[in-house]
Amino acid sequence: MEVDEHKIDNLLKKLQMTAAESKKILGELSDIGSVSGCHDNGSNSGLQSPRGSVSSLTSSSRCQRTPREVLVARIRELEGSVRSVREQLLAVQAERERTLRAQSEITGKLGQAKRLFQAEYATWEKQLQAAAQERDAAKSEAEQLRLKVEELLASEEALKQRESELAIRTDSQEASLERFRRSCEELRAAAKREVELRRALEESAKAVRERVEAAEAAANQEAEQRAQASAEAERSRAEVSRLETRQAALEAERQRLQSAAASSAADWEAERRRLTEEAAQAREAKEAAERSAAEAEATRRSTEARLQRAVAEAAEEAAGLQAEVRALREGHERDGRLIELREALRRQERLADQLEAQLDEARSEAGAAERRLAETAAQLEAERERARGLERSAQQLQADKRGLQDRVSSALGDMTSERDRLDSAVGRLQTRLAEAEAARDQLEAENAGLLERLRACGGDAGGGGGGSDVEGRLRELTEGRQRLAFERGRLQTQVEQLQERLDRAGNAEAAAASLRVQLAAAEAQAREAGEAGARLRAEVADLRGQVRQLRDSEGRQRNLLDDAGAGREEAVTEAARLLAHCAAVEERERRRVTAAETLVAEAREAARRAQEQAAGALSQVSALEAQLEAVQADLGRRET
Repeated sequence: MEVDEHKIDNLLKKLQMTAAESKKILGELSDIGSVSGCHDNGSNSGLQSPRGSVSSLTSSSRCQRTPREVLVARIRELEGSVRSVREQLLAVQAERERTLRAQSEITGKLGQAKRLFQAEYATWEKQLQAAAQERDAAKSEAEQLRLKVEELLASEEALKQRESELAIRTDSQEASLERFRRSCEELRAAAKREVELRRALEESAKAVRERVEAAEAAANQEAEQRAQASAEAERSRAEVSRLETRQAALEAERQRLQSAAASSAADWEAERRRLTEEAAQAREAKEAAERSAAEAEATRRSTEARLQRAVAEAAEEAAGLQAEVRALREGHERDGRLIELREALRRQERLADQLEAQLDEARSEAGAAERRLAETAAQLEAERERARGLERSAQQLQADKRGLQDRVSSALGDMTSERDRLDSAVGRLQTRLAEAEAARDQLEAENAGLLERLRACGGDAGGGGGGSDVEGRLRELTEGRQRLAFERGRLQTQVEQLQERLDRAGNAEAAAASLRVQLAAAEAQAREAGEAGARLRAEVADLRGQVRQLRDSEGRQRNLLDDAGAGREEAVTEAARLLAHCAAVEERERRRVTAAETLVAEAREAARRAQEQAAGALSQVSALEAQLEAVQADLGRRET
C-alpha cells in the first residue's frame, strides 16, 4: 500500500509539473501577443485538437515557425506525459484491484483462520470438559477410596477391638492364674496355720493330759482335795471349751479352704476348658494350651500334694483328738462334754472325708480334662497326618492323572488314526469288491451271450474256426471268473480282518472310557483331598491371613488414596495449565484477528485514499486536457 501511495504521489507531482508547464506555455503565448481574442485562462474555449493546431502551425509563416514548433513539441511532450500519466493511473487502478483482491483473499484467510481457531477452541473446550469429567471421576474415585479407607479403618478398629478383647481375655486369664496362685498361697498359708493349730492342739492335749493326770491324782486324794479337783475340772472344761472354739475355727477355716479349693478347682476347670477350646480352634495355640495344661497339671499336682498333706495332717489331728478324747474319756467318763468331743471328732472325720472326696473328684476331673486334651491333640495330629496323606495321595493322583491322560490321549490318537486308516482301507476294498462284482456280472452276461451264440452256431459247418474262438473266449471268461472269485475271497478275508481290528478298536475305546471313568474318580478323589487339605490349611491360617490381608489392603488403599490424590492434583494442575494455554492461545488469536482487522482497515483506508488521489489525478488530468485544448485553440487562432 505504501508503494501505491508513492506511485500516486509521483503521478500527482508529474501532473503538477505538467500543469505548471502548461501554465508556463500559456504565459509564453500571452507574452508573444499574436493570439487575437485570447483569454487568459483559455480553459473554456472550444477550439480544435492539438493535432489540428499542429497542422495549422506547419502552414504558418516562416517568422513564427520556430516558436510554434517549440510549443508544438512541448505540447506533444505534454500529451505524451499525459498519456503516460493515464497509463500509470490505469496501472494504479489495476494495482488497486489487485490490492482489493489480495484484501479479499486476506479476509478469506482470516475467516478460515477464525474458523480453524473456533474449531480448535471447540476442541480445547471438549478437552477441558473431558479433563473436568476426568477430574470429577477422580473425585468420585477418591470419594469411593475414602469410603473404602473408612471401611478399612472401621475393620481395623474392629480388629483392634478384637485384639483388645483378646488382650482383656488374656488379662483375665492371667488374673485367674494370679487368683489361682493366690489361692495356692492361701492354701499354703492355711496348711501352715493348720500345722500351727495342730501343734497348738498337741500342746493343749499335752496340757489336758497333764491336767487330767493331775485331776486323776487329785481324784485319788482325799475329799479336801475334791474342791481343787472340781476347780481343776472347771479349768479343764474351760480348756475343752477353748479347744472346741479352736476346733470350730479350724472347721470354719477348713470350710473356707474347701470353698477356696472348690473355686480354685472351678477356675482351673474353666481355664482348662478354655484352653482346650482354643487348642481345638487354632493349631498355633496348641503349644500355649499344652504349656498352660502342663502348668495347670503341675499346679494340680502341687494342690493335690498340699491337699494330701492337709488330709494327712487332719487325720493326724483327728488321731490326736481321738487320743485326747480317749484321755478325756479315761479322765472324765462321767462328763457330758465327751459327747461334744465325739461330735467334733465326727465332724472332723466328715470334713476329712469330704476333702478326700473333693480331692478324688478334682483328680478325676483333671484326669478327664487331661484325657480330653490328649484326645484333642491326638485328633489334631491324626488330622495333620491325614492331611499330609491326602496331600501325598493327591500328588500321586495328579501324577496318575497325568499318566492316564497321556496314555488315553496317545491311545485315542492311535485308535483314531488306526480307525481312519481302516475305514479308508474298508472303503477301498468295498469299492474294489463292487468293481469285481460288476466285472463278474458283465463276464457272466458275456458268457451267457457267447453260450447263446455257440448254441446258435453249433450246427453250422463253417463254424469250426468260430467254435475254437468261442471256446478260447469261454476259457478266458472262466479264468477271469476264477480270478474274480479268488480276488473276492481275498478281499472278503481282508474285510473280516479289518472288521476284527475295528472290533478291537471298539474294545480299546471301551477301555479308554473306563480309563476316563477312573481318571474322573481319581480327579474327584484328588479334589476331595485337595479340598480337605485346603480346609485344614485354611483353618490354621485364617486369622493370620485375614490380619495380613486387612493390613495389606489398608496399605494398598492408602497407596491408592495417595495415588488418587496425586492424580487429582495432577489433573487440577493439567486443567489449570490447559486453561492458561487456552487463554493464551485465545489472546494470541484475538491479537492476530485484531491485527488482521487493523490491517484490513488500514488497507481499506489506503484504498480509499488511493481512490481519492486517483480521482484527484483524473480531475487534474481532465483540467490539463482542457488547458491543452485551450492552448491548441489559441495556437489555431493565432495561425489564422
